[in-house]
Amino acid sequence: AATTPGVEQATTTTLFEFDSRWAGPVKEMYKDRELHDVVLSAGDVSVAAHRVILAAASPHLRGLFRSDWADSRKDVELQEVDGRALQKIVDFAYTGKIELAGSTVVAIIQAANLLQVTAVEAAAVEFLADRLDPGNCFSAMGLGLHLSESAAGRELHDRSVAFMCES
Repeated sequence: AATTPGVEQATTTTLFEFDSRWAGPVKEMYKDRELHDVVLSAGDVSVAAHRVILAAASPHLRGLFRSDWADSRKDVELQEVDGRALQKIVDFAYTGKIELAGSTVVAIIQAANLLQVTAVEAAAVEFLADRLDPGNCFSAMGLGLHLSESAAGRELHDRSVAFMCES
């Protein structure tokens, strides 16, 4: 297949399969912004969603939604998260699939780590680690070290070090 110059190739990875009888209507409500009870925002991105779906996908958001602070809030701003990464992680909560590309993978790893969406973090680390090269190895190693409290962060660090030793 031919690629268009300047157009980045993205990979969509299915991490979970949902029963279509249940997931179909839920995804439709998400897409149509129907019956949503929270709007997450990060940067210039706002995502209308359902707390129960987000809480099931993210222990961090589950804890946030359980707090007294969040009870009265319909709008929740996540200042530490990249907007594109937030959108992709919320999409994952509804589809079980994550779209990864070189331009967004680091932000997705950081957001997934913060939101404690371990399946997405692991898939994104695998995507990045499979694409290590001399130009990104040091930054990947630093990211892995920064996120070393998670298994995926340690994996990224270790694979980056191994890549450096082989080069």
